[in-house]
Amino acid sequence: MINLAGSGLTTILFHRFFFEGESHHVAVDRLRRQCEWLARRFTPVNLEAALQCLAQNERLPRPLLITIDDAKIEILRVAGIFAEFGLPITIFACVGWCAKETPDEDSLLVRLVNDIEWYSGPIQSIDTKWGRLVVGADAEQTARSVDLILADGEQPEGEYQAVLSRLSRSGAARPQVSCSWSELADLKAGGAVIGGHSVSHVNLARASPLRLKFEVHETRRVLQSRLGPCDIFAYPYGMSGTFNDLTKQELRCAGFRYAFLTHSEYPNSATDRLELPRISMPDRPMRHWEFCLRSQGAGVIYRKLKLAYGNDGHLHYPPATQR
Repeated sequence: MINLAGSGLTTILFHRFFFEGESHHVAVDRLRRQCEWLARRFTPVNLEAALQCLAQNERLPRPLLITIDDAKIEILRVAGIFAEFGLPITIFACVGWCAKETPDEDSLLVRLVNDIEWYSGPIQSIDTKWGRLVVGADAEQTARSVDLILADGEQPEGEYQAVLSRLSRSGAARPQVSCSWSELADLKAGGAVIGGHSVSHVNLARASPLRLKFEVHETRRVLQSRLGPCDIFAYPYGMSGTFNDLTKQELRCAGFRYAFLTHSEYPNSATDRLELPRISMPDRPMRHWEFCLRSQGAGVIYRKLKLAYGNDGHLHYPPATQR
């Protein structure tokens, strides 16, 4: 077997398991084959063991960590398959999406920010105590509207409710997308680890300081109030340009100790704990041979070649101090 990871950790990222145009049976059969292959070729570890491997530079034979972003409800249909093959899972949840499935008074502001960010109805101009909110227009205007609300330290619950109600009447109806808090609690009771994935899945590196602080700190507060201690995070999108020194500083300030990216690489004992890479699986059906290649680091090779050659097609060697 190819082992590009060396002494590093292989961390696989899934987003979805079921795709349009194929039957449930086909999707489940594909995942079972993938899980059987992973269990046979790697040493599956849970999050605690994976982080201990990194901290102590333990050399387990091909350690493997499985992560799943977004906490979509379809996880409930596949969690048993991972368990059947002895593959522990770590799930990163957007607290705004989960709060929408189980609304309560404590999550009013979280739900309001999320609903404004993902509003899909006609453009609205809403007069509020914060000023005029414009929703449904463009990303820049949406960000300004959210910042207007976040700048108010009074937290007027009645105003939150009024805007939420207005958006609910005008926004497009949708079925349940994410797991509810009780569903996540059941998954945790079954052995899954639950981490944070922001409030509303925005690019944190492009967010205002006010929005960045809210997205990070409120994620941890809500998760700890619902599910217990939490010090792990996965960046929304997670590629270059979605994290920086400021995002890492805010994560540390909020109490997060580990944060995961989505670019293909292997973390080891020297890797920044707030920049842990993963091997991301594409959001489409894969043939088994492709899954095997990706799991063994085909994307890592491609990324290294791309970085080495740069955008001009010529080979670029790193400075001697980095070799």
